[in-house]
Parts: sequence; C-alpha cells; structure tokens
Amino acid sequence: MTRQIRKSGLGLLILVALAFGPRCAYADPVTISPGKIEGVVGKDVEVPISLKDVKGGVSCMTFRLNYDPDVLTFKSIKKGAVLPNASIDKNLDEKADPGKIGLGVLCSSTSEDEKKFASITEDGVVMRVVFVVNEKAKIGKSPLTLDIIRIMDSNNEQPAPLGFTSEAGELNVIAAADAPKTSLAEIPNLWIYIGIGIGVFVLLLLVIAAMSRRREPESPAPIFAPPAGTVVPRF
Repeated sequence: MTRQIRKSGLGLLILVALAFGPRCAYADPVTISPGKIEGVVGKDVEVPISLKDVKGGVSCMTFRLNYDPDVLTFKSIKKGAVLPNASIDKNLDEKADPGKIGLGVLCSSTSEDEKKFASITEDGVVMRVVFVVNEKAKIGKSPLTLDIIRIMDSNNEQPAPLGFTSEAGELNVIAAADAPKTSLAEIPNLWIYIGIGIGVFVLLLLVIAAMSRRREPESPAPIFAPPAGTVVPRF
C-alpha cells in the first residue's frame, strides 16, 4: 500500500484489508476485546477496546461494536494509552442501524520521517468508547461484541492483514443506589489537591495579616519635654 493510500482516510481501510485478504495472515493472531465493565444508570460509562498478544505492530484497524441501544447511547470516543499519533473515525446511524457503531484507527506518520508510520506495538487499550447508560436501562448484564474486524500489520511498504481472535465483553448495569461510593483514597492526585488547598489558605492568611498592619493607627506625637536643667514649677 502506497503512502497516498495510507493518507486517503479511514474510509478506505476496509477496502485495503479486503484487497490484501487472500494473503496468509500471521501465525500469531492478536486478540481484540471490548472488555467487561460496570455502568450506573444515568451515568457515563467507557467501553475499552483493547488489543493483546501484539508482537509485530498494528498500523490500522476497523471493526464494528455491537451493543443494546435500549441500554446505551453513544456519546464520544477517547484515545487509548497504547495508541500513538493516529486518526480515529466512526460510522454511526442510531436511527437506521441502532446498536451498531463502526470504528476505525489509522496511525499517522512519525515526526522523524514522514515516510514511516507509527504503529501500536504493545498490549493495552486502543480507544475508549463513551456511552451514557439510559435512565430506563434494564438492571443486569448486557452483551458487547465486535464483528467485521480488519487488522493490518505495520509494514510500511505493503501492510498485510493480521490474524485475530475476538473476545466478547459485557456491561453490568447497576442502579445508582447500588453504585460503590468513592473513598478519599480513590480520588486521583488527592495529595496534590490538598497541598494546593493548604498553600492557598496560607497565602490568604498572609494577605489578611498585611492588610491588618496597614489599618493600625499611627502612634501619637511624643509629649514636649523641657530642656535639661529647667525647673518645672509644681502646683
């Protein structure tokens, strides 16, 4: 695949994959999964799309995420921790094809060489698909599956399709009353916030003290004292 094809957009990824389809896939397949997560009614939930058993690198991939539209409503997409500089796109029509969202990832060129493209080189979360758990969602488990999957290797000259296995995921919907309470220890960067709060409090005290000093009345003028040796009459 030429550089021009690689830059033409995510819409061609499936065509590229099909074009190279007859070639043999690698012996060591990667595993793609939406994971098993928990969501609270009325709250946002993130579905992590993860890869594991990544050995030679992944340059681009497309797939379809299937979910129950009575349970989830799509909101946004977040970049995952293992995804390098890349373009992410989606294909979603909740009226014509509810409960299905097409997703694609195309790694961009590296900053060092525009002819070389970045790739996913380690296991982990590629992207997070953010949904809202519907207010009328049924409490319990709801399936999350992937299909129409195409994953390409990181060969810059002629990428080839990688073998893959897909693991099903699920969303466990719980009521707001059953959601676990967040403890102080679970708040990210808690000590940083505490330190900032203490610093602001000390600064406020210093400002108040400085303003108080400015408002203190001036000392009265000293009483006139007669020169030394002067006899002061007494009455």
